[in-house]
Amino acid sequence: MTEKYRDFDAFWQEKQDEPIQFTAFGKTYDLPPSPPAAIILEMKKLRKDQGLDGVVAEEQLVMLMEQLLGEDAVQELVDAGMTIEQLEDLMEWIGRQYGFQRTGDDTGNDSE
Repeated sequence: MTEKYRDFDAFWQEKQDEPIQFTAFGKTYDLPPSPPAAIILEMKKLRKDQGLDGVVAEEQLVMLMEQLLGEDAVQELVDAGMTIEQLEDLMEWIGRQYGFQRTGDDTGNDSE
């Protein structure tokens, strides 16, 4: 017999995973353990518009970061002097953490 009712609010509350963390400019930031659905939909749209190897515009990178970290945290990074290249590095790493990009043998434990 199949279950015909499921309380996803309770299920998701019990399933709370640890956040993904990174440190930049001396501060540690938390990312959600799973990306918001809006990110997936936006990435799907970007891939459709630009192809799998398409270049993502800087404005789109910032918008994706704001959806993940919030506007205040992104502004902190900008105020600390983050460059577009550094933002791209960070987004690539975040993408690997969420399984969006599979490259090399990155363990996500960079200590450099």
